[in-house]
Amino acid sequence: MKIIKILTVDVGGGHKAPAQAIKQQLDRLNIQDTETEVVDMREAIHAKLLYSIYKGFWINIALKYPPLIKALYGTADNAVLVRIIDFIFGFVLIPRFRKYIRSVNPDIVISTYFTFTHYLEILRREKGFRPLTISLNPEPFESHAIWVTKKLHYSFVFSQRAKAQMMSKGVPERKIKVFNYPVRPEFSKQQKSVDYVRANLKIKKNLLTILLNFGAEGVGPTKKYLKAILKNNLSIQIILVCGRNRELKKYLEILKKNYSGSTELSITGFVSNMEDYIYASDLVIGKAGPNSVFEALVIGRPVVITSFMENERSTVQWVTQNKIGWHIRSVSNLVKFIKRMEKSRILLLKYYENIKRLQLKSGTEEIGGFLTGLLKSPAVK
Repeated sequence: MKIIKILTVDVGGGHKAPAQAIKQQLDRLNIQDTETEVVDMREAIHAKLLYSIYKGFWINIALKYPPLIKALYGTADNAVLVRIIDFIFGFVLIPRFRKYIRSVNPDIVISTYFTFTHYLEILRREKGFRPLTISLNPEPFESHAIWVTKKLHYSFVFSQRAKAQMMSKGVPERKIKVFNYPVRPEFSKQQKSVDYVRANLKIKKNLLTILLNFGAEGVGPTKKYLKAILKNNLSIQIILVCGRNRELKKYLEILKKNYSGSTELSITGFVSNMEDYIYASDLVIGKAGPNSVFEALVIGRPVVITSFMENERSTVQWVTQNKIGWHIRSVSNLVKFIKRMEKSRILLLKYYENIKRLQLKSGTEEIGGFLTGLLKSPAVK
């Protein structure tokens, strides 16, 4: 039995989602005598303190105050500093990590989180360590120092720009593999009509439909944007995905109950079929997380990015330069934009054509093929 372990931690969807996408593709390939598992390292090595600190930072600082991240991002683009922070936790976690890897005895290990990439680097120096090791950099257009490793067998990146940056930081070209950004296979397999999907989701068929989605945690300016849109009493439909934010969902449900205007509202919490909600929409509004952006674009829906963190700046630039989405920061400008879309969909249709012209697709099939080849190689015994 060949074993592939994909190591991640649920701090924002950007680390876990690519891991799940790759696993689902490998499961679809049904490779004989091979087992693939996405491993939440918080549970596997009891890294609850590490998780609490990173998760707290992500939700309470990064998502709420994106400008504060700019200075930290530049400072952290230093391999020595990042590793010092990781190794402070590592005094406790590295022995647990070593024990875990030895106990599961994998053939291939893929890390989607920088801390465990750094711990794999340490294990790679130890005698008798046999797995093939891969780092996955979830930032599509940047290779920040936290993702750079010269010691692992391969690094997965998702653009030529990210590859060039990784090479400039000393990673040999032969170790860098460039793929399209991986999203779950379901996002590439839509064959039903939009009307059918809307009916299934119990939303109206003939209105301009906008998906308002700020990620798995549901942390963002949803209330502010929605209130401004509702004031204008537009004949549109808004789908609001609240993620794990139960307080937001409860607030929006009360707001909907007391609202009597012409804008239709559809409210849901965390969903496992996000592809249906995107497919049912004409336009997706949210933050610049690469997973959210590429999920929408692979389905063929333009995106409106309302905010971004420093590590997402290049994603925003790529979206706007290719005219497959917009960056709109102020509430008033967003409302003006939606009014324009309500009156005429000519611009929207033009952006649909721009997306088609780029021929965007998920990288899961390419990655699945590469990993299948590794399983057959002499390096995996």
